[in-house]
Amino acid sequence: MNAGRLQPLLPLCALLLCMTLASPGSAGESAPIVRVELTPESLTVGESATMRVTVLVPTWQPVPPVYPTFEVPNAITRLPPDSSHPVSERVGRETWSGIVRNYEVTPLVPASLTLGGEPIRITWANPGAANQVSDIRVPQVSLTARIPPGAEDVDPFLAGRRLELARTFDGDIDRLSVGDGLVVHYRATLDGMPALFLPPLAPALSSDLISVYPKEPVLTDGEHAERLETLTLVLNHGGDLEIPGRILAWWNQAEQRVEQARLEPVTLTIQGPPPEPSEEPDTRRSPWRLLAILLIAALTGLGLRRFLPAFIATRRKARETYRASEAFAFRALLEAETPEAFYRSAVAWLRRLDPTLDLRAFADRYGDQALVAAFDQLSEVLFGAGGSGPDLRTAAKGLRAARGRHMAEVRSGHEARLAPLNPG
Repeated sequence: MNAGRLQPLLPLCALLLCMTLASPGSAGESAPIVRVELTPESLTVGESATMRVTVLVPTWQPVPPVYPTFEVPNAITRLPPDSSHPVSERVGRETWSGIVRNYEVTPLVPASLTLGGEPIRITWANPGAANQVSDIRVPQVSLTARIPPGAEDVDPFLAGRRLELARTFDGDIDRLSVGDGLVVHYRATLDGMPALFLPPLAPALSSDLISVYPKEPVLTDGEHAERLETLTLVLNHGGDLEIPGRILAWWNQAEQRVEQARLEPVTLTIQGPPPEPSEEPDTRRSPWRLLAILLIAALTGLGLRRFLPAFIATRRKARETYRASEAFAFRALLEAETPEAFYRSAVAWLRRLDPTLDLRAFADRYGDQALVAAFDQLSEVLFGAGGSGPDLRTAAKGLRAARGRHMAEVRSGHEARLAPLNPG
């Protein structure tokens, strides 16, 4: 074709080329990138792994991504302070922008955990057109939690670089009298695991000499984990009061061996009148009554000798079956009086009811917004985000209703599988 004929078409070709290069559809044609990195992939129960989730888009994100909870059974997943920050990377010849979010995953028991698989909702800008929205599934990663060889008998399992126990008294324990009040503080300090792992410290004191008023335990996490328990003792009678000791076995990660932290028992002397002795019942009986008692005792002994072993075995089996049941675990959940005890009991109960669900998924499926909010508040108060925590009675009431819905669903599914009573 003649060059003179092409010359009038050159401006039009240049315009079309510029429109093609500036086409806003190029951003929409590139899907966002989601990456997951887990460090380390194998650790000891109670240690924390860092899960790094990176989201990249070809332009920018006008709203933050909507992340899943990444909650899994038998582990704590939480966001540490300053967990998110912006990032940019070269993808091909372009610079993509994105967000990196770091999660801390702490296994509670030895297990193999799988994280990821849920979708992230990502919104990114598409210049000259509407924003793009995609649900990108998070790649799965695996985490293995173990107990070190030699620490299998440490129960509950505690591991770290240092564990200390302390017991202090408010007041002069060498001058105690009836009517006094004595405050006893128990403190455990652990470097290496969250405070949630520290077990109860104070003994269950039962004596005619005192009345006991315990306070709610206080758990804190920071440079080290700490559990504080306080007992107030009101001294009612004189005598010697035995305060038991406490021994906690733990795994020393630095020395790779089992050690013990201990509190020695202590005896307190209370000045004042002792408890009044209980009156002894009159054991004097007539000879005939004594003979009748001996005869009844002999007949009872023969009957017990024949039937008692089978009765004891049956009762023991029934008791073991009940203690392994979902109903027993739910009763323990309803009796929990602290947030950490409620969380532990809820995890143990749901493992027996439906091991395929975690607490958040169970609340979303069978509970209501109040139950979901209660678990969110529980996570905040237990895992370092602050907050006052939920009302445990309200949370237990919501769990009872959700449990009923779950059982109704299971029953309806079972009935649907039954054959008709009167087949045609």
